[in-house]
Amino acid sequence: MAGAANLGCRFTKRTNNFTFAVMDGKEGCYEILAVNEFNSTRKRMSLVCKCPDGRYVLYVKGADTVIYERLLSTDAYKQNTSEHLAVFADQGLRTLCLAFRVIPQ
Repeated sequence: MAGAANLGCRFTKRTNNFTFAVMDGKEGCYEILAVNEFNSTRKRMSLVCKCPDGRYVLYVKGADTVIYERLLSTDAYKQNTSEHLAVFADQGLRTLCLAFRVIPQ
């Protein structure tokens, strides 16, 4: 939660179907439409939500190897992030990656 707060995001409330968050000083309600729980076979979890602006977004978090193989090869941050992940691994730290995609209704 501290990492999110450092980026201007604060989660204020969570119910079964909704998450409320303040981002950049604006409170919004995010409707949770579907959750695919983490499991050791997929090595990731997925969540589909409807954002306050009406967009539908698929969020995925999981092991860096699993997430990276699903990213576009042209992603501008991919190489730099990969180097950081290697440094973290050398220090014995565990990491998770997060990716998202806006999807049609």
